[in-house]
Amino acid sequence: MSEDRGKRQHRPKRAAGGSETTARARGAGGDRARGPGGDRARGAGGERARADERPRGGAGGERVRTNERARTDEGVEAEPLEEEAALGVVGASPPPRRRSLTNVGGEIETSGEAATAQILAHAIDVAPSMDEGADDRAHVHGFHAYPARAHPVTARRLVEALVPRGGTVLDPFCGSGTVVIEAMLAGRAAIGSDLNPIAVMLARAKTYPRTPEKTKALVDAARGVAEHAEARRKAKAGASRRLPQEDVSLFPPHVLLELDGLRSGIDAAAPELRPDLSLVLSSILVKLSPRRGDTSEEQTDKRVAAGYASRLFVRKTEELARRFDDFAMLLRNEARAASAPSDADATSAADATTGAEPDAASGARPPSAGERARVRVWEDDANVLKRVADASVDAVITSPPYVATYDYLQHHELRMRWLGLDPRKLARGEIGARRRYERLSPRDAVASWEHELAKLFHSLARVMKPGAPLVLLIADSAAGRGPGGDRAEPIRADEVVARVAGRGRELVPVARASQPRPHFHGPTQRAFEGRPRFEHALLLRRA
Repeated sequence: MSEDRGKRQHRPKRAAGGSETTARARGAGGDRARGPGGDRARGAGGERARADERPRGGAGGERVRTNERARTDEGVEAEPLEEEAALGVVGASPPPRRRSLTNVGGEIETSGEAATAQILAHAIDVAPSMDEGADDRAHVHGFHAYPARAHPVTARRLVEALVPRGGTVLDPFCGSGTVVIEAMLAGRAAIGSDLNPIAVMLARAKTYPRTPEKTKALVDAARGVAEHAEARRKAKAGASRRLPQEDVSLFPPHVLLELDGLRSGIDAAAPELRPDLSLVLSSILVKLSPRRGDTSEEQTDKRVAAGYASRLFVRKTEELARRFDDFAMLLRNEARAASAPSDADATSAADATTGAEPDAASGARPPSAGERARVRVWEDDANVLKRVADASVDAVITSPPYVATYDYLQHHELRMRWLGLDPRKLARGEIGARRRYERLSPRDAVASWEHELAKLFHSLARVMKPGAPLVLLIADSAAGRGPGGDRAEPIRADEVVARVAGRGRELVPVARASQPRPHFHGPTQRAFEGRPRFEHALLLRRA
């Protein structure tokens, strides 16, 4: 792809849519939280849990000017407290509002095949919005934090432009399911896979439409779980199992015991409801901990009232149920809109992938939720894709991990521990993880990343049809100071991808659209002093 930087065009800007305590935490009635037999909650080593012992940490080169806005640490924006004071969290700094990284605005540079580059530029040109009802928070997209999510509008535009009707799109790093969800809404079949078990749980939950009866049953079950936890709290029943030291050190004792009560209540719920209830528990763990957010180890002072964990659990389940209902309705509306032109079109759009029979009287019937496209989500290694057949997908749209930037194992370690998920596959197979790169010199980091991408590209090429597009939503990174004390240097993702593809010859670079992004990693910030960090939409085609 050409690195030519050309003329710049400007567009008018659019409107951007208590006191401290050092006492030990106490349970109901002011008593210290106690474990089985009346003992205070203890960790695996028998240490006493104390609130005051928690660790603290601190084709043409065209440019298009679009929207810009300020960002806070780790690519998220601050939001007001969400009823925390009323519900029981006092003294906490405002939590971060989750926002997709493709939603920050700025100039867009393009190069390569002009028409394709414009598709990419349009996809990432998303107006920033702080509205709670914005696209990246709509229906199921807004449930549960997940670092570096692609923006739903970006995903939808790419799916509609690059995946033929009746075709299948693959996202081998599906995360919380953004691409797969938007493919469903666009009437395309989709495969989502990930090595992160939290991601697979989330994507499966979000892409399984539920009836109103099912969502009501979910809320009723959550209330039962909360009642179970509250009964244990008031009875001072203590922990239901031996609690790991990591959790004893992280949570105030009364919060830890309430969370344990919720987990034991989930274990007693109907088996078909446990996955969704577990995800609700997962969604509140960080909020109830001293951690500021998912991508930050910084800790803040939070005083959580007795009983708040159970109330928050119910509130989050009610929110999830509403999101499920909204998504199911949206699927039905999209299916009806697609079927409107003719009965034949309706049958093709709504029934082709499910084998459902049209209504005999009308020749078509209102499609039910989820009928428009076949969606499969499973755990798989993107470097292997053992469950995807050769030359079977029409497009790959994905956002692979940004090298040396995130560590998904670390981000989700707390959640996997509480949900009983096995992290070993992710620990072995996560590509680009910061923990593997932070001690490498810039030169070694680039070589390692090129090796990882070469394996990935070979795996993707195997499952792609000839001529199928691969879109990578990927950002520049920086290699920190290695053991030799090397100065941090940028890793330009577009340049690395082009080099790796050129050597492999299975994928051909076609076009690029790039937009500046802030870089928040303190030790490597100087790497982007001369030229900013960019997030790229890179399109390659199967040879």
